[in-house]
Amino acid sequence: MENHQKQSSEIDLMSLLQRIFNSKWLLIKGISLVFVVSLVFAMLYPKDYESKVVFLPSTSPPNSKLSGLSSNLASLVGIDLMSSSSSSEVSPLLYPRVVNSVSFNLKLLECELTYKGQKMTYREYYENHHQPSFFALVKSYTIGLPKKLFSKKGGTEVMKDSLFINLSRTDFDHIERLKGQVNATVDVEEGVISLSASMPFPRMAAEMTAYAGEELKQQLTTLRVKSAKQELSYIQKAYNEKQAAFDSAHHALALYRDQNADLNSAVALTEQQALETKYNLAFNVYNEMAKQLELAKLKVQKETPDFSVIEPIRVPEIKSGPSRAMLAIVLFFLGSMLVVLWAMFRTPLKNLLTDLKS
Repeated sequence: MENHQKQSSEIDLMSLLQRIFNSKWLLIKGISLVFVVSLVFAMLYPKDYESKVVFLPSTSPPNSKLSGLSSNLASLVGIDLMSSSSSSEVSPLLYPRVVNSVSFNLKLLECELTYKGQKMTYREYYENHHQPSFFALVKSYTIGLPKKLFSKKGGTEVMKDSLFINLSRTDFDHIERLKGQVNATVDVEEGVISLSASMPFPRMAAEMTAYAGEELKQQLTTLRVKSAKQELSYIQKAYNEKQAAFDSAHHALALYRDQNADLNSAVALTEQQALETKYNLAFNVYNEMAKQLELAKLKVQKETPDFSVIEPIRVPEIKSGPSRAMLAIVLFFLGSMLVVLWAMFRTPLKNLLTDLKS
């Protein structure tokens, strides 16, 4: 039995080798074609320059001088700043989502880039000067052809209060490209943000990284201090109202004293006491609101994050991405394996298809 199985496996192996030998010209032609295609693909494979910045967002620690001053002022007003303030910390996991958001990428379309000594926006460069790669052209006129035929005319509209955005087809394509060019990663354990940008030219990559970094810092700051700024706005409005009431009471008391300086009647004294009471009440409320306003201002400063640059931006010297030689070798190996497999099994496959049809 074992001898029969051994003999059968030897026959199968010899049969496979015979098929390969019989298909030697197919193998030569196929592997030669794979070699040429691998070289062409590797040479035409688009590669950009990548620039990166790494920074650490931080806020005032609880035991800082600013926090101590805030606590002292809060105790004067009679409130507990630590218990009354809700946490407005932005999760680091949201940073990549901010970078991929439509509003963020619309800002990047206005980034000023340097091309051949001239300043222009990202939008202007890709619409008027950029030469697409061979693969981009193939994709544009194959998979992307329906988009060209049925693209929406007109520009992008940002509706009232930015509740929703009506993107044009051109801006949609720009944003889809940007999502592959600008990326943010977060090291949750260390709390650092890595922001990178890939562009066709070295200086463009550095400029886009710098612009995207500043925009990310601004949006993170806005998210972080939004609650504190809303509270400051409310208190500022109340403070202005109480200040006006205090000025009015102060003016009324001063005017009455000037007009009734020589009167000592009980009615005059009673009226003066009423005005003084109203003045004192307005002053106390105004004074408390002034303290509340200072606390709100300190809270905004406390919530505003500070970004420490760990790895500064530099202009890249070499292109990023896989080595073209390595890419050609991998493609040649995979293509050659497919050609050999086809040479080995094409006859059994043809026979199987013939049997199925019959």
